[in-house]
Amino acid sequence: MIDYNLLEGDLLVVDRSLHVRSGDIVLANVNSEYTVKKLEITETGVRLLPGNKKYNPVEITEDLEFLVWGVVRGVARRIRQ
Repeated sequence: MIDYNLLEGDLLVVDRSLHVRSGDIVLANVNSEYTVKKLEITETGVRLLPGNKKYNPVEITEDLEFLVWGVVRGVARRIRQ
């Protein structure tokens, strides 16, 4: 998620009460694995977009177990010395 300024070791604030919208950065569960990605909802389907060009988008298909756990609302980062 480096392109979205989320770095390894960051603590995320995730709000489960928000209505999920296309373009939100979400904490999602895909086939029992958690991931943080940008949600894209279009007329043709749903995708999870990585914030790192090294990774490919995840197409959400009917054969996947998929749940959006919440919307990322903030981040806490340790100051490195």
